[in-house]
Amino acid sequence: MKNYALVMKVSLVSLAGLLVLGCSGDDSSSGDANGSATDGGDDGNDDGGDDGGDDGGDDGGDDGVDDSNDDGPDDGVDDDTGDGGDPIAGYCDLGEAVGHFDVILEESYSAIDGEVRENLVQMAILTVAADEAGCQVVKAEFPFCNPPCSGGDACTENGCVEFPPRVELGTVDITGLEADVSMEPASDKRYFETDLPHPAIASGADITLDVDGGEYSGFTMQGAGFSALVATTGALELAEGAPVDITWEAEDTGAMVRIELNIDQHGTSPSTLYCNVPDNGEFSVPATVVDALINAGTSGFPSANIYRQTVDSTNTDTGCVEFRIRARTEVTINVEGHTACNDSSECPDGQICNVPIQTCE
Repeated sequence: MKNYALVMKVSLVSLAGLLVLGCSGDDSSSGDANGSATDGGDDGNDDGGDDGGDDGGDDGGDDGVDDSNDDGPDDGVDDDTGDGGDPIAGYCDLGEAVGHFDVILEESYSAIDGEVRENLVQMAILTVAADEAGCQVVKAEFPFCNPPCSGGDACTENGCVEFPPRVELGTVDITGLEADVSMEPASDKRYFETDLPHPAIASGADITLDVDGGEYSGFTMQGAGFSALVATTGALELAEGAPVDITWEAEDTGAMVRIELNIDQHGTSPSTLYCNVPDNGEFSVPATVVDALINAGTSGFPSANIYRQTVDSTNTDTGCVEFRIRARTEVTINVEGHTACNDSSECPDGQICNVPIQTCE
């Protein structure tokens, strides 16, 4: 189990999955507070991102700040399977992830997506606004570059720097799925597979990622199979001073459950709430954490994603890489006093739609 500091920097590869920053009403990925920003931004996800695969097929998280993910920051919760085999290490420390390989289980399809970058670039500063009972509210602040960076550069605290290229890692094999997979890098050096049985993972399966490495050293990571997560909770109702109770059908596979709530889709310094909890079927998000999320701002269409997942990581020649197996379920979320909109016909009497931020005012 790893902990992370209250003020953190997120790497380029952790950005997309880390927070749900999309400007649409739907974050189909997510990503991971630790997601991979590289996903192609990410998660298929990169969740969310979009790597052509993750988190829903595309971040992500990790993830932008996990689809993709972030992230990502370490969840502060042990991700070990506890099955007597080698422990699953959990996320890379925040700022250390240079890439990811994701097995994604969505409602209608399964997919695999992965990429590894040559090095890290610090793209955002994260601040933990609240931290309680396995939950954190993480605020992302992005540097401003004037003049803007050119197409191939990233804006950082130190100005514009070159966006790190992907690296080729030879053959990548994943065994233990319903069908074993062997992948070669695509022309853009990404790895992906969409021709899979669905669901591609079986509950209780031992899953292994084996990377040949090509010109780099090879590496291996582990994961575990599980069923798709079935939420039994109704719509989540967020209000200041009140906890949020979430329920789902529990499963004893050693996987963890990750809850990601984003209610500020258009904020300049958006915040996301992450909870990493045991797969026991119920959890109550503390009111203090809910308050911190609401007070950080609300805009656009809120999103709530619940993941059942295992996350492993290892240090490679270019940095820390993650292996994430994730099944995502989306639930409805409402925020007291906030109405999202695409036009004024969707607003209460006396309000009009501020279209750029999709908010009735």
